[in-house]
Amino acid sequence: MNGLRDALVSAGVASSVEAKRIEALKRFAQEERESNLRSKQQMQQQASLLDLEEAESIREFRDKARKLLMERPDLIRDVIRSAHRFKDADGGKKLVWQFFQIRDTLAGVTMNERERFLKRALRAHGVTFEIPME
Repeated sequence: MNGLRDALVSAGVASSVEAKRIEALKRFAQEERESNLRSKQQMQQQASLLDLEEAESIREFRDKARKLLMERPDLIRDVIRSAHRFKDADGGKKLVWQFFQIRDTLAGVTMNERERFLKRALRAHGVTFEIPME
């Protein structure tokens, strides 16, 4: 950025003050774009978690959690927190245990293997937590 400002000043196109002002405006615009992007991502995250909270059954919760974790595996802690509301239902403790197991194993799963891993880990019967090796 200093190179551009120096070039404008040396060419006589802009004064030093104008060049600093232009540079500040560019920096402000970049920060504004980044802030908007972060806000949009936070809104999407909140909408996904709200959708997860609206699940009425364990099966529906598993399905929504699988879809959410496919896109955002970093939200596993929020999924576990949300799964605790089912702990008193039939199969609820197993559900919470499954998500703790997924959390522990998910770190070693590559992006290409994530879908297969989550499908295997979140099926109703015959759950497996191994990282799929192809």
